[in-house]
Amino acid sequence: MKYQNCADAAQAPDEPSGADMAHRLSDANINPATGLATDYLNRFSEAVMLLDLLSNCPEFRADFLAWEPMSYREHFRLSHFKTRELAIAAYDKADPDLRNSLDTLAVTMTIVLSSFFCFFKSSINWCTESSASRMLSS
Repeated sequence: MKYQNCADAAQAPDEPSGADMAHRLSDANINPATGLATDYLNRFSEAVMLLDLLSNCPEFRADFLAWEPMSYREHFRLSHFKTRELAIAAYDKADPDLRNSLDTLAVTMTIVLSSFFCFFKSSINWCTESSASRMLSS
């Protein structure tokens, strides 16, 4: 925001309007109504897809076992998502009930996937630490 007489007026930071923010979120593949990005769910979909492929393509076992649980924030911090800062900020501003629902779904999916990991990993040490607990602590 620019003023004609900067000495008489304090310059306010440029805050995007509601419509501008909705447009930015939409352009970034973040749902403007919820503030949540489906990109986070893709990490679970990819693991499920690999799990499905294992029966016919056992060479994907290492790829499946390389998957690790991550929180929403951690996923975006470590991603190459072009607007990752916006995704995290929108998540932080999202309705707490919606965030809780998404986080509950993520923990549930992590528990399910972890049970398959334990089966395929065949390592008691790896399976003793709860993957859901690791995800929640990040």
